[in-house]
Amino acid sequence: MGIGISVNEGAWAGAISVFALIAALAIAYGYRRHRSVGPVGLAVVGAALVLWAMYGEYSRAVEVAGFAALVVAALWDWREKRRLSRP
Repeated sequence: MGIGISVNEGAWAGAISVFALIAALAIAYGYRRHRSVGPVGLAVVGAALVLWAMYGEYSRAVEVAGFAALVVAALWDWREKRRLSRP
């Protein structure tokens, strides 16, 4: 009764990589406003971990750590932007 979808692994890895890079670039764009290098550095590390997991030696732990770093960097970036918008 289940439905299975066959997805090309190369296309899937490419899509994941593109979205990880877009996330890192979006966080880097926030640097112009808040001038905090921390979120950008963490985003770059996160994207690098995801790319390593996709194209280097695959490890689920490395991939999850990369995604976690991107999430924390995005939250940190959001917090920095919010801090600046307060009166």
